Amino acid sequence: MLAIFVGSLLLAGGVLLADPVAGLDQSPRCLVLGLLHGTVPRAAGDCPFSDTELGLHTLGSAQSNYSWWNRPRSNNLERAATLLDGLVLAPGAELSFNTVIGERSRSRGFKRAKIISPEGYTEGIGGGVCQAASMLHAAALYAGLKVVERHPHRFRVKYVAPGLDATVDFGRKDLRLVNPYPFPVRVGTASNGKGGLYFTITGPYRLQETLYRYRIIESLPSDKVRFLRAHHSDPLEFYGRPSLHIQREFNRLWSFGGRTEHRFIGKDKYEASPWQLRRPDIEPRTLTGLSQPQIQKLLEGTSYRVEDAAFPDVAKEERRWLPPKAPAPAALATFAPLTPKKLPCTDLVACR
Repeated sequence: MLAIFVGSLLLAGGVLLADPVAGLDQSPRCLVLGLLHGTVPRAAGDCPFSDTELGLHTLGSAQSNYSWWNRPRSNNLERAATLLDGLVLAPGAELSFNTVIGERSRSRGFKRAKIISPEGYTEGIGGGVCQAASMLHAAALYAGLKVVERHPHRFRVKYVAPGLDATVDFGRKDLRLVNPYPFPVRVGTASNGKGGLYFTITGPYRLQETLYRYRIIESLPSDKVRFLRAHHSDPLEFYGRPSLHIQREFNRLWSFGGRTEHRFIGKDKYEASPWQLRRPDIEPRTLTGLSQPQIQKLLEGTSYRVEDAAFPDVAKEERRWLPPKAPAPAALATFAPLTPKKLPCTDLVACR
């Protein structure tokens, strides 16, 4: 009895025994209390983890910024993040982003904001929701969750590193994740009220540490310009960002046995986005096949240059192993959890 009691205490402190997952499906504190009262729980349901235990270790995280002053987009992003906050994923259970967030419609509180379309950046219901999906995907990858379905954006987005984003479209494209661990994990979302967003995946144990990187296979400048109707003096609506073709991979170090897992997880292709210019002297239309000097000529009289369209972070990040992003310790106190809303409990959808 004493040996079992000590073993339970070791598990509670995060020290793994000979079998690295033995007993990890039950709460150590509950096991100890049961043993003290002369009972031996037989199944995981007999000894569930407490809220405190579910938040003991951060398995993966993601941090990004958003334009909080853009109220329609912020409304959509914050609404999606709120619906995800506090969600608990049971062992082996699958999380479907579209099932949790639901259809993006006016009746459900979503607003029109910028979205990515074949034409470039246009207006659509639910613009901004993809940033929440991207944050969840990035945190899940670092946490070691299994990514069952994920789709990259048409164009590269700037709020996460290339290859960490995830675009969603209700009824067409989803983000689906599975918890591979013998214990439940919890999704946490928080905001600092000033455009800072923080996603975490937490659990009672941390069994691994993941680093991510991408390698550029090819990158080409944009050769497309879309002219819009002019309504203000600034001619530039959006930069024509270059295309990116990347190889994605991660390196995962497991806590038990010092085992390292290196895996290539696929290739992503981001198209070059069109330059979107407002010129009163040119009718709205789209031109393709333009050279860089030709585009620079269209920018004459402004402070913009074709070189400005390059991604400033790619040269610094490419080929480097990237750790998960999190606020600095001093700034962490400024983030407050978003208020979760109750979700129905099913076998496939995580419950609160």
